[in-house]
Amino acid sequence: MSKMFCIATQELLSGFQGTLVVDGYQVYPLVAKLEETIRVAHCWAHADRKFKDAKDPPTAVARIRSLIAELYKIERQIDGPFPGTTRRR
Repeated sequence: MSKMFCIATQELLSGFQGTLVVDGYQVYPLVAKLEETIRVAHCWAHADRKFKDAKDPPTAVARIRSLIAELYKIERQIDGPFPGTTRRR
C-alpha cells in the first residue's frame, strides 16, 4: 500500500464526520486513526464472501455465515432511513 493512496483518501474524506462502511481496503482504518471524526465499519457482504471462500472447518464457516444471514434478516425488518440516507418525499 502506498503512502500516496493514504494521503489521497485522507484528502477525499477531509471534513467528513461519521461512519464509513467499507470493504477490506487497508487505507480506511489508517485514515480513521488520523481523523478522529471518522469511524470504520466493515461491510458484511465482503466479510461473507471471505468466509464463503475460507478453508476453515466447514462447521465454523457455516455458523459464521448463518450469523451474517441473521443480520441481513434483521436489516430487512428495519424501516429506514439508514445512516447516510435520506427519505424522498
